[in-house]
Amino acid sequence: MSREAGRGGRRLRLTDAQRRHLAVSGKAIGGKTLTEVARIITPDTILRWHRELVAKKHDGAKRRRPGRPRTAEVVVDLVHRMATENPRWA
Repeated sequence: MSREAGRGGRRLRLTDAQRRHLAVSGKAIGGKTLTEVARIITPDTILRWHRELVAKKHDGAKRRRPGRPRTAEVVVDLVHRMATENPRWA
């Protein structure tokens, strides 16, 4: 009999905050102990949530900006100077 069948076939829905709390707690407890303690959710699921949280935290998305980075002002000035000093470029 599956775990879901024991609850009338309803799936347990958790919020992101609840998942985060379980993931952090589960990681602290460890896989072996988690297997003995976890009854609602499998230890693999809790540890997967933890891996996803860590990956999301360190993915660098907050530092990314859309589009190409700006050209440095020094480079712009140098190209402008070279273009004015070499009229045959145009």
